[in-house]
Amino acid sequence: MKKRWLVLGVGVAFVLGSRAGGEPYERLQSKARQLAGRSDVKQTVNTVSGKVHDVADSVAGIVDEKVTDVIPKAKAPPKSEAVIDNELEKTFPSSDPPSSWAGRDKEPIGEDQVEKPKKSSNPSKPSKTQS
Repeated sequence: MKKRWLVLGVGVAFVLGSRAGGEPYERLQSKARQLAGRSDVKQTVNTVSGKVHDVADSVAGIVDEKVTDVIPKAKAPPKSEAVIDNELEKTFPSSDPPSSWAGRDKEPIGEDQVEKPKKSSNPSKPSKTQS
């Protein structure tokens, strides 16, 4: 529901903005440039930017420290190749898939039932069955 209101609002703003023309946009852009050029605004932006960088650096240090502490505890003991092979054998079937995989309404297909593509009588012109 919120997305609908957002899309509706953007659509209304687009229509009203396009009817107003480019002049209001130019005025808004001019005011924004004037505001950005003021010395007190520049000073505030630099102060806030510096504080954001300081906080980001300290948070990054804390996260690095916590991750460094947790990683050794999270590592699983190494497994031998025999254990891994045994686990893989349980996971993957060693034979053809069971006939139940064919679906309820379909009979399992054997190799003798698979339709092979027909060869074209004209080798330069492929048949319709070939892609």
